[in-house]
Amino acid sequence: MTIGDHRDRDDPFWHDPQQWRDGIAALAALPNTICKISGIIARTRPGWTAADLAPAVNHCLDSFGPDRVVFGGDWPVCTLGAEATYRAWAEALKEIIAPRSEAEQRKLLHDNAAAFYALD
Repeated sequence: MTIGDHRDRDDPFWHDPQQWRDGIAALAALPNTICKISGIIARTRPGWTAADLAPAVNHCLDSFGPDRVVFGGDWPVCTLGAEATYRAWAEALKEIIAPRSEAEQRKLLHDNAAAFYALD
């Protein structure tokens, strides 16, 4: 099992967005790969909002599906971004995933990690 961590390393804010999306889709095509949703606010610009992050987060969630994603708090790295704190990241992510089902949210925020890391 491979977990793709820090999805911002080739983030759409600092690289070609289509190349980044294609790379994420290629990783998602590998059935033994999981995506950790983390690191994205480490490179944000001043005045960022959840809406700025949503396309990248949703692309990862949609590409990997609800059973192959885990939340990463990414503290303290998350504080490297402009106006970025752990709280800001967590609140932005909750806003982004609010339209998704409660079951999908629970998988992202808890259940998948507990299963992948054998914490149950």
